[in-house]
Amino acid sequence: MKKSAAVIFVLLLFVPSLLADPLTWIFKGTTDAGSQFNGNSIVGLSFELQVSLDTNQVGMTVPGLADIFFAGPHPGEIEIQGLGMVPVNPFTKVAYFLGSPNQVTGVELIQPEFNQVLFTSAISSDFLHLTPISPVTPDPLFDGLSILTGPNGLVVFGTVDTFSAAVVSSPENSTAMMLICAFIAVGALRLARRLASSAHCN
Repeated sequence: MKKSAAVIFVLLLFVPSLLADPLTWIFKGTTDAGSQFNGNSIVGLSFELQVSLDTNQVGMTVPGLADIFFAGPHPGEIEIQGLGMVPVNPFTKVAYFLGSPNQVTGVELIQPEFNQVLFTSAISSDFLHLTPISPVTPDPLFDGLSILTGPNGLVVFGTVDTFSAAVVSSPENSTAMMLICAFIAVGALRLARRLASSAHCN
């Protein structure tokens, strides 16, 4: 019975990671010169870039760098005025930028093209985890997306007006997680019975 209790305990520890809600980085702004889609200019249009992230990840530090990396790929999509929602190429990694000790003052996207948006004050003190962040205005000197790419010749250069990190939870995700938890519970009970039966026979 001690073995079965230990197995159930381990499975219960696994459940919270399954229930973690995905986090989305949201960049809102306007497309700049050079932006195009299907060979046509899309300059001067409002956009909302969304990047889906895994909150279970722990940031990776690199000696000598102020960047805290979160390995991908991280899927993304962008809603552009008049075009609707279109996909962008996955981001190989995203990163926090530390301006002062242990204070996040910037976010970075690598596609592998490099994009960096900085802020005049800290947006988070938890530099090792991807957490919700209230909408904040970037530093006007560092508010540009250098280049984003996607299928059908999508190229976006943009000025970011606001950035935020929001937890996204849907009824579909909740239902799926409930089913997973139910399967885990049933499996744990069956395993406990087998272990108990084996201990009894011995």
